[in-house]
Amino acid sequence: MSDKPRMLVVDDEAAICQACRRVFARQGFEVEQSTDAREGLGLAMERDYAGILLDIKMPEMDGVQFLEELRKKKPDVPVMIMTGYPSIPNAAAAVRLGASEYITKPFTPEDITQAVQRMLRREAKKKELTGSAPETVEPAASGEPAVAAEVEFFFLDEAWLRCEEDGSACVGAVLPSRAGNVVETVQLPRIGEVVYQGLALAGVTMAGKSPVVVPSPLSGVVIGVNELLGAEPSTLLRDPCGTGWIACICTTRLDEEVSKCKPRGVLLAGADESSAEDQRRRLTSLGCLVEVLKDREELDLAVQAPRYTVLVIDADSFAEDGPEIVRRVNAAAPSMKVVVVASSGSPWEAAYRQRRIFYYAVEPFADNEILEIFDAALKTAEHVSILCQPARHLQCADLACPWAGRQADG
Repeated sequence: MSDKPRMLVVDDEAAICQACRRVFARQGFEVEQSTDAREGLGLAMERDYAGILLDIKMPEMDGVQFLEELRKKKPDVPVMIMTGYPSIPNAAAAVRLGASEYITKPFTPEDITQAVQRMLRREAKKKELTGSAPETVEPAASGEPAVAAEVEFFFLDEAWLRCEEDGSACVGAVLPSRAGNVVETVQLPRIGEVVYQGLALAGVTMAGKSPVVVPSPLSGVVIGVNELLGAEPSTLLRDPCGTGWIACICTTRLDEEVSKCKPRGVLLAGADESSAEDQRRRLTSLGCLVEVLKDREELDLAVQAPRYTVLVIDADSFAEDGPEIVRRVNAAAPSMKVVVVASSGSPWEAAYRQRRIFYYAVEPFADNEILEIFDAALKTAEHVSILCQPARHLQCADLACPWAGRQADG
């Protein structure tokens, strides 16, 4: 008897079965195949497989009927759905019946290999942890913003994705907002719905504002939604990267599509460690990758080899040296966008405005004006770099327009 892990491919297209056999036989699998769904079901009932690749649309018995029968006897065997009809309603039923992965046709050998690897990693992790199916999504346990320094968020415009250990992706959005904004409703996707990168994932209505369509940061099948947003829609603004997540997606082209998304990198500089940590937590809760700079020397080094194209400088941190720092930044990195964060009545405002700056913001954290600054900067930059005062939380003044503080070259 062979010691190789066994895989079953069930598809009424013989070419698909043969292609999968060639791909996975080279990877050490013993691959069995069937172009007849009923015959394939008999094999699946009688034998043990590391995974089953199942077409969802077949004559006589479709993939959903196959799964319904299979789950009566084998509730845990990993099954990956293959389909050339990704919008059919059967996708929802397949997910409810425990399909582990989902891939759309046509696919390349790399696509199918990556999908199967994700499915098998998920199964191995499940057995390692509990021996039973894990939660699809693990939202934060409390209403506090989720802060996890090891977690990396990738953004497509305002939408974010976070890769999970089981191969799925948690997705959400960081929307520009001011204090006092009220989210009235969040229209969630449906479990089993197929979503596509860049197209609509969810809809948001806010009091007195036009509806907002949140794009999906990647393609796949929705396998979980955040019901909390139905009961408490304000969570979407209060904790956008924590308890305000929108959905969990079983991805179909993860590696390809993640490359089109970008992390939001943050440089954070200041001498007060406790205040810097507070600022770091706040920025991390917005999905930012935060690098703390301890002094001016580290700032100078960061500007000499800039990884980001937006720099936010706190006027209070640098006092009268700040405008000169901006001049040096302009000279060393002419394309860098400089945002100045200042307290109300700063004596250095006029000096800053004589320099080339992107934005002059007065106390932007208390009412989330910082989100509007991000939004404006990211329309013209791939990454964000933020340097701000690690002191008390700031208060916003009267900058209603994201471009109101922009200063011509000086």
